[in-house]
Amino acid sequence: MRFSLAVFLPLAMFTVTLFAADPVPVEKLLPLLPPAPKGWKADKPGTQAGESEGKKMTRVEMNYSETLESSSGFATIEIKDWNSDREMLKRLEESWKRKDDIRPSSYSKVVTIGGFLGREESQGSIQTHTLRVVVAERYLVIVSVQNIPVELFPEWTKLVDWKKLSELQ
Repeated sequence: MRFSLAVFLPLAMFTVTLFAADPVPVEKLLPLLPPAPKGWKADKPGTQAGESEGKKMTRVEMNYSETLESSSGFATIEIKDWNSDREMLKRLEESWKRKDDIRPSSYSKVVTIGGFLGREESQGSIQTHTLRVVVAERYLVIVSVQNIPVELFPEWTKLVDWKKLSELQ
């Protein structure tokens, strides 16, 4: 929810947009955690609602693991509503705009997912891949996988319904 406030000063007028400080309830975020893909199982979702460093937030996450005994793949999808600390999210996005770092066995690069700025990092030698995306200036989504080839990582990022999350208020 947005509120606008006009501030009148002797020679100028400023408009300041204020945002409601309360994050969405955990119950609204839980349905956005995707079910386990074929060949994987999902654990019970983790939730958190409260304050972190004096700022209200809610967080949901789901851990996934491969069902094959011969595989040790592991994934986590986490969604945090940081509506009360949008400045922190802006600073995070700014830090992601630094130069990409591409090496033979790892990379860190700026990406756009669902129209939102993010940072993707991979350490191929240990098959760990992480995507962080700020959605609608309030949500931080983290998709992290371990022990799966880098070429399968994009499939995990497609499990998140970026549009539905961006519309959630």
